[in-house]
Amino acid sequence: MNHKLFFLLLGLLFLGCQDDKLGNEDKSKEQPGWTRESRTNFLPGVIRIKLQSGSSEKVRLSSAAGTAQMGISEIDRIAAELGASQIKRVFPPAGKFEARQHAAGLDLWYDIRFNQDVPLTRAAADLSSVAGIDIIEPVRRAVRTGGDRIVPVDAAALVKPAATGTFNDPLLSKQWHYNNNGSIQYSVEGADINLQRAWDVTAGSREVIVAVVDGGIDINHEDLRDNVWRNEDEQEGLDDNDNNGYDGDVYGWNFVHDSPNIVAHAHGTHVAGTIAAVNNNGIGVCGVAGGSGNNDGVRVMSCQIFAPNAQDPDKDDGTQQIPSAIVYGANNGAVISQNSWSYTFDEGVTPTFPRATKEAIDYFITYAGIDETGIQTGPMKGGIVIFSAGNSNRDYLEYPAQYDKVLSVASMAPDFKKAYYSNYADWVDITAPGGSFRYGGKYNDNCAILSTLPDNNYGYMQGTSMACPHVSGVAALIVSEYGVGHPGFTPEDLRKRILNTARDIDAHNPEFAGKLGVGYIDAARAVQTDAGIAPEPVNDLQVVWKSNSAELAWSVTADQDNGTADHYDIYLSTQPFGNTDLSTLDVTGRVDVGNKAAGEGVAATLSNLTPKTVYYIAVVGVDMFGNRSSAAFESGETLSNQPPVVTRRNSGDILLKAYQTRKEYFDVTEPEGQGYTFTLNDMKGVSAALEGNAVVVTIKAPEVSAGEAYSGTAVLTVTDEAGAATVVGIPFAIEKNNAPVITQASWENMYFERNGEKQVIPLEDYFTDADGEALSYDITSSVTGLIRTDVENGQLTITSLKNGMATVTVTAGDYFGKTCSREFVVMSRDNRVPVDLYPNPVKDRMNIRMGKEVQGKIGVTLYNTGGTQVWESAETISPFGPAQVDLSRLPGGSYVVVVKYNGKEYKNNIVKL
Repeated sequence: MNHKLFFLLLGLLFLGCQDDKLGNEDKSKEQPGWTRESRTNFLPGVIRIKLQSGSSEKVRLSSAAGTAQMGISEIDRIAAELGASQIKRVFPPAGKFEARQHAAGLDLWYDIRFNQDVPLTRAAADLSSVAGIDIIEPVRRAVRTGGDRIVPVDAAALVKPAATGTFNDPLLSKQWHYNNNGSIQYSVEGADINLQRAWDVTAGSREVIVAVVDGGIDINHEDLRDNVWRNEDEQEGLDDNDNNGYDGDVYGWNFVHDSPNIVAHAHGTHVAGTIAAVNNNGIGVCGVAGGSGNNDGVRVMSCQIFAPNAQDPDKDDGTQQIPSAIVYGANNGAVISQNSWSYTFDEGVTPTFPRATKEAIDYFITYAGIDETGIQTGPMKGGIVIFSAGNSNRDYLEYPAQYDKVLSVASMAPDFKKAYYSNYADWVDITAPGGSFRYGGKYNDNCAILSTLPDNNYGYMQGTSMACPHVSGVAALIVSEYGVGHPGFTPEDLRKRILNTARDIDAHNPEFAGKLGVGYIDAARAVQTDAGIAPEPVNDLQVVWKSNSAELAWSVTADQDNGTADHYDIYLSTQPFGNTDLSTLDVTGRVDVGNKAAGEGVAATLSNLTPKTVYYIAVVGVDMFGNRSSAAFESGETLSNQPPVVTRRNSGDILLKAYQTRKEYFDVTEPEGQGYTFTLNDMKGVSAALEGNAVVVTIKAPEVSAGEAYSGTAVLTVTDEAGAATVVGIPFAIEKNNAPVITQASWENMYFERNGEKQVIPLEDYFTDADGEALSYDITSSVTGLIRTDVENGQLTITSLKNGMATVTVTAGDYFGKTCSREFVVMSRDNRVPVDLYPNPVKDRMNIRMGKEVQGKIGVTLYNTGGTQVWESAETISPFGPAQVDLSRLPGGSYVVVVKYNGKEYKNNIVKL
């Protein structure tokens, strides 16, 4: 199907569509994916188009009487049908930069605003029929990737300390993400960006500008204002003096309201503070590249795409001008574009990259740091664009972060673990601290990221939003050191320094291996300078020899130009090294120095060695540039292999009842730290399994002896990797099973005075088992449906259901089916009825049942319908023994029965068959 015809039909289909989805169920391959997404993902009433090359010369924008025109007749006709109120360039005319924006094709992009009740699909379908339009896309909404929760800092923490010789910002000690000493609960030493050692090289340069594409920066914040970029060629309220296309853009531009007035926003201010909060000013926090307190920090430019929503403080006002915000940074001196946001996509829809944003990013990468004539004027020839990876805790495509030309950042907690919310994927480039509020039973507020907030406040946030500016800040330090004063430094040079100096993150997150980028960022390594000086050699190497391993320990050595060695290469051989050039050999092991200072201890273990063998060891210090120290040598012989030590955790004999299962724990210690295996001799009912470092032997007596007496020995053999074994005999005995028996307690018959009455019997009073095992019970009644029985926790509950008498048998059984039984009688009747005569009609014998207290002789007299006495007798009755009268000789008919007991008479009628 022709795609233009398809769009036209699609628009007609959706002319009256008002549901939550933009599209219908048509899954045609030609249907753009966005047509199946929720309309809330896009700005209503705006469609974005890109004209074909050469079409821009035809454009003559105009508006009158609420209508808008481009000067291209077919587009103007459709715009009128859509009720278009504005047609505007996506990338505004850029003054002195207009020529290069034209060369990049940015002048071909236009936004058409129209009636918001018109479906976007209709606008796209209508416009798709126009020759000369190259791209049609909706304007996708963007969201922040963090900062949904804010925890402010207690004002008491802001007390200014006395000068200490280092940066004196009072909250620096709480910024674990810069230098983590493990003192904060749930943190691990070294889980940071290693910033202090980087500051020994550089803390930033004024010539480096970072464009913060985010919420507005609080340009008057006490701890930020000195590092906020100021357009010195522009003045507030004046015309476009610097000819950049923006009037009065002193501190950047508010792309939400299309205004030079920056509106302070918590998220944008927090991000900016991580990059460039002023250092060593005795106020608040530090920024990664915030300088040394001598007006030398990098500068942050506010390219505002989010603003506080006055009606709902928990939400943002957003903008469709994100592409122009990115380009603004490139045109105004920024060489780093910081982006802690992402586009929104529906679950299950393959994300697509908005083309206007892609072209804006490409423009920044190509033209940042370069003036309108093509001359490099900034500290880097080109720019780098850095994005947060997103907070959905999943592996999927995320735009713009997954675009291969940007640098994407995942988040870690203060213990090296992937932050619970952070996305992970093979497109992630690097990881940085993004912090974590309490989650999964650990972490707390102090484990999030501390930075600036509007109105001279400070607080904690979490998110890949907070991880991203750490990378932007380190990038700013690198450019400060290697770009400033060094023309020709490129974004690729910067990217390599960031990625090639990262430290291993997969070892801390094996379940996400390969999904968190090349590692976590290390500022100190990234700014190191190579003067060709190798680290000092190790002079205190110590080795402890074991049978299959060697444990090495030494102190970190200094490096004159890089502080310390970056790592140590370890070589192992069974032959002396002699004069061999070690760099030509394969490295046996590597130990990273991390944040350790010279003189601090490091250790390593060489495993899988052969017992009773002489080995030779060499340790060489290496800096990040590959300069190598001379080697430290040691040699020695591994010990004889020692068998595992197996210790039974419990003492005493192992004696089981015939029905029991028992576990015996055997703790295993392997002297050389080897792995081990274990076996058990073949014995029915006995098995072994590993729990932690203990072997658990389980003996199931019923399977072993089936209730008979038994004694035997299980044999456990534990063998290490080198073949040394320890054999442990486990003797045990099983007692013969005893059948359950009845107790001496007499079991009284049970009388129920009404239906529904319950009585409870503790069965343990009437049955016992010499083995102490829990018995099972089976209950039977001679009369079905007379009672209901329930047994729970050894209690028998009997509920009367109807009148009658039955014999109940209770049988107790043990594990092996051995039983014993007891019987009792249950009587159930309604005591409110004085006399029961049954059966009625009666054929031969008539039964008489009376109350629970009636016992002894009763008189029985029968009268026929004429009132003549036809029967008289004395009968014996008891609660559980009804009186019986033989009426077999009486003729059939109706009779009145009079029962006399204890001076009272009771009358009732019966029918004799």
